[in-house]
Amino acid sequence: GHRNSLGAAWSQRIYVVMGFWVDRSVDFNKTWVRENLKSGFVQMVSRWKNHPAVLMWAFGNEVDVYAGRKENWFSLVQQAAQAAKLVDSNHPITTVNQDITRIGDPSIGSADDNVPSLDIWGANVYYGPSFGDLFQSYGTKSSKPLFLAEWGCDALDARYNVENEWWQARYLENLWDQIADNLSAENENRVCIGGTLFEWSDEWWKAGNWAVHDTLATWANPNYYDYVSGQNNMNEEWWGIMKFTSLESPVKVPREAYYALKEKWS
Repeated sequence: GHRNSLGAAWSQRIYVVMGFWVDRSVDFNKTWVRENLKSGFVQMVSRWKNHPAVLMWAFGNEVDVYAGRKENWFSLVQQAAQAAKLVDSNHPITTVNQDITRIGDPSIGSADDNVPSLDIWGANVYYGPSFGDLFQSYGTKSSKPLFLAEWGCDALDARYNVENEWWQARYLENLWDQIADNLSAENENRVCIGGTLFEWSDEWWKAGNWAVHDTLATWANPNYYDYVSGQNNMNEEWWGIMKFTSLESPVKVPREAYYALKEKWS
């Protein structure tokens, strides 16, 4: 449960972004849907606000992509954040978007003025070996801090269905260097407050048989080294910087990327 997970994190002095899951398929125009989601979010905040491991709250993940009328979703984000602040004013609140495309658009209610109770914009960003002009582009959209909730590279070369730790490590090194170069903690004119790597360990449950480390690529991203036109190359079960050797053992083994990031973060 949350208590055990938060306790384990805090025992290692790891802070946690507490996510509140929002069903992307619901109609955000319905009053009862909105009230239930706000109430659930406030309950979570009230329950865990005094735990020392809590860093901030995240209301929803990539809902911006799936919401029918985007303005209904972003107005709910504002209302949920506003309600949560009534019970906890000590932790910032974010929502996590898929990319930054829908941030800063007044026509769908995602301009800063539309969401004054939202402290931070979060984004899941998969641009390959470089973030490109992400930080510059974000600066034209919002004056709120940017949190990169997901970024990374999987460890399976989809061209040959073989593990390639070297490429994963090189991508993650380069991406972290770019995050570090854009941290507002280093320069108040920069937009990024940091990021959480996707991800700590492989997820064997994502693409097929839970007992098998599947090599089935489920979507395509041309920004990555193993992309071949017309073929999927993103392997959802292979994003970890730690891997399992077998289902019989709970022991995880570090990949090369683990040591590369350890060197940068030490």
